[in-house]
Amino acid sequence: MNYSFDILQRKVISSINKLMDFDSCLLNENANERSITHKLAEYLQQEFKEWNVDCEYNRMVNGDSQDPKRMRFPVEDTKSDDTDAKTVFPDIIIHQRNERKNLLVIEVKKKFRNRINMEFDQRKLKTFTSDQFEYSFGLHIIFYVKSNFKKPPLYHWYENGELMEI
Repeated sequence: MNYSFDILQRKVISSINKLMDFDSCLLNENANERSITHKLAEYLQQEFKEWNVDCEYNRMVNGDSQDPKRMRFPVEDTKSDDTDAKTVFPDIIIHQRNERKNLLVIEVKKKFRNRINMEFDQRKLKTFTSDQFEYSFGLHIIFYVKSNFKKPPLYHWYENGELMEI
């Protein structure tokens, strides 16, 4: 099933709101990012019943096989002697296993005391939503933790290899 951006966004925001309502202790305690993404993936699965929601899934359909996802960044982002692509593990993906149907890729970061490095996640999301991986949409979620855990998260959406203007 294909989703319009509005419906997709509504379902994702509903899942994030459930996380904030029922599992905010993970944010308050500054729990490991994997703990947060796991719980968020559970809520996403409730919203996207006909899709597979996986954390850190690193396989992709390549003909008849499932190969590791490897990412080659544009030349300006790599060293001239780097000939190996990097294996990538997206935080959360909504897809259909064993098919090239990739709906959404999500990268999550925690923000505490204004320390956050988003550059690598941003490059990954641009690449995931490009022709190389064919995800319809990408989402970068920044959760506040510790004393700011009740603040609404920040969202950055991607489509066609670019940050969306919303």
